[in-house]
Amino acid sequence: MAVVSRAPVVPRGLAAAAPFPLPWGQGAPLRSCAGDCLWAAWRTDRRGAVCRQAAIGAALGATMAAAPVLRRPRRGGPGFRQPIQWKGLTAAFSRQDCRWLGHTAEARDDALANQAEALQVQKMRALLSGELTVLETRGHAFAHTTGDIFLLRVLRGHAHHLPQACAWYRECLRIRKERHLDELHLSMEEHGVDFKYGRMPHAGALAAYSTIVFDENLWRTPQGDLLLYDALGDFRTRELVKELGWEPCREFQEAMLERRLAVLDRMSREQGRLAKAVRIFDCEGTSIWSYDKGFCDLMHRDMDPISHGTQCEVVRANFIINTPWFGTKVYNLLKHRLPARMERVVHLLGSDFMENEQAIQMLGEANLRTLAKGQEEEVRPCSSTAPALRAVQAT
Repeated sequence: MAVVSRAPVVPRGLAAAAPFPLPWGQGAPLRSCAGDCLWAAWRTDRRGAVCRQAAIGAALGATMAAAPVLRRPRRGGPGFRQPIQWKGLTAAFSRQDCRWLGHTAEARDDALANQAEALQVQKMRALLSGELTVLETRGHAFAHTTGDIFLLRVLRGHAHHLPQACAWYRECLRIRKERHLDELHLSMEEHGVDFKYGRMPHAGALAAYSTIVFDENLWRTPQGDLLLYDALGDFRTRELVKELGWEPCREFQEAMLERRLAVLDRMSREQGRLAKAVRIFDCEGTSIWSYDKGFCDLMHRDMDPISHGTQCEVVRANFIINTPWFGTKVYNLLKHRLPARMERVVHLLGSDFMENEQAIQMLGEANLRTLAKGQEEEVRPCSSTAPALRAVQAT
């Protein structure tokens, strides 16, 4: 049985959100390429007890052949829940407290604000009037950061708890100012940058080390959400850092996250619904040795604050496809024990993803056929679906 890594106690408040360690210190590689899919967050309850969750053991088992478990609260203390025994693994799951991707809303999360939520958004505006006035003065009051739709995302992401939502928003503004994200948005608006891989900074150079596909005009779900694809087997992070350096990758990631947020806000207004992103992670060709810890530490240092601190309620679902059989086996045994929110967001599929009804419904049959076609026509050393997706981009 794999060694189980225990999570350290994290501080109370906003700083409680932190990536979890994995066996052999290999958690960071997965986080670096799976982005917002393989991040989990801890939070403290109102009494200050840390609620430790078991994160997606099955998704991690896909490449790690292990199901890491986080340490649960002291028996009898605040936040304690009766542990679940499963073949020697002990975990404490909480369907109420788990927050996957930092924040995840309940069902019907594609609806815009109802009457009660609209009133709460106005109350939130009143509580944040000072901060919003400063943004107006600076010319940084953008729709995707100060509009009702973004405030609704923040409100739902914090279970309609106004003090928590306002605290997160203030921290969001601090991060945006520190990382100059407002200036980045103005620059991309000035140059008419679409949410398309080829329009991101250093996209051409990074293409030699990774395969990431997104295009706001061509690559969408049947419901109208953005669709992103990552061929994890194509990631060569050691060579990227050594030959290209970290800064181009950091600038690419910052631009991608910022543009995604702005485009989702515009799409929500156009569609009359809360548009989000659906991401596909292709595990074909991956291995535990594919990534390098130095790169992952850089991702943790520079990108986690933006992903956790400025993005809220932007991911609809993550589909992990071509997962090895042992990963899907573990997941199928554990998924009924996972928190309901996590179960809705993470979908672990094998090479038979074309036969999954939920994948067909959310991703669309035409998109799945493109993925399957890419597998059949693959000519690169790693069996990613990149060729077919590049063909889609070229149309």
